[in-house]
Amino acid sequence: MKAGVAPSPSGPVFMLEPVPPQLWAWLDELARRLDARGLSGTLTAASPARWEPWLQTRPPDAWIGAAAFYPGWHYEDPPRWAWNDQVAQEVPRLAAEWCREGAEQTFLHAGILTEVRPADLPAVTAMATKHTGLTQAYGGGAHPKRVRTINFDTRGFAGCLVNDGLSLAEQIDAASAVFTWHPELMSHAFLRRFYSSAHPQFLSSEDFGPFLLNPAKWARPHNTHLIDRLVLDAHAVQLLTTHHLERAHNLDAWTITEVCPDRYLVTAADLHPWLTNRTPDSQVLTQARHDFGDMIATPELLDELKKADI
Repeated sequence: MKAGVAPSPSGPVFMLEPVPPQLWAWLDELARRLDARGLSGTLTAASPARWEPWLQTRPPDAWIGAAAFYPGWHYEDPPRWAWNDQVAQEVPRLAAEWCREGAEQTFLHAGILTEVRPADLPAVTAMATKHTGLTQAYGGGAHPKRVRTINFDTRGFAGCLVNDGLSLAEQIDAASAVFTWHPELMSHAFLRRFYSSAHPQFLSSEDFGPFLLNPAKWARPHNTHLIDRLVLDAHAVQLLTTHHLERAHNLDAWTITEVCPDRYLVTAADLHPWLTNRTPDSQVLTQARHDFGDMIATPELLDELKKADI
């Protein structure tokens, strides 16, 4: 793929050669929706949107965020990137509604960066994700009360981050919204501090979990039987299945709440040692890893489950 820039009366046009067909598919659908509103003109890949400074805002002790894995979603083949599950398409809409709350500006990145009216962000995000499968949305402003970002990928992953000037408890409450986005479809979800993105490909295997395992591989659809039984590490807040809980050593010190059949929200009694600083308190984390026991993935457990007929 070749990137290029061409002049335009309204500013630069960023072009991709060859143009991915899924990019034009969602732009065509957007054009039809705008036409239905009575708006005239031509919709192209030209965009005055730019990376606003608040998009790159990073709090000094990282974002509060949550990551969720939906490997049960089904994909058309071809195209591999299209989501064809009606409920799965609703997850981006719910996430975008969360992202736009109180935002002065909202942006969508699905092949190109485009500024979107806050009111339109849920519909446009759901539409773009349906076609491209790779979507990121941002909500905030020049002097934002908070910055929020969400992203999705073709492997059934959803993540959200919040950089909020409010209290830690309020930020945790905001990021916890991800646990309500159709938990019955999730194999696993967790809340923690992130330093760049909630996407597994940006998590360092050296800093994530007690064993050198690749977090990016966790979201692949063929690993469903691993994700709904094992976790890469212990976290302050996790959504787990019955299979997860069966492998735990002792969760007496944790609060366990059933949010839907076979899905449980497992929460530490005190979140401050987990989320106040850049990394969790070492003693708290060590004890949590002991509590979760055989739920935490090791190379040996992975080999055992990969060979098992489950």
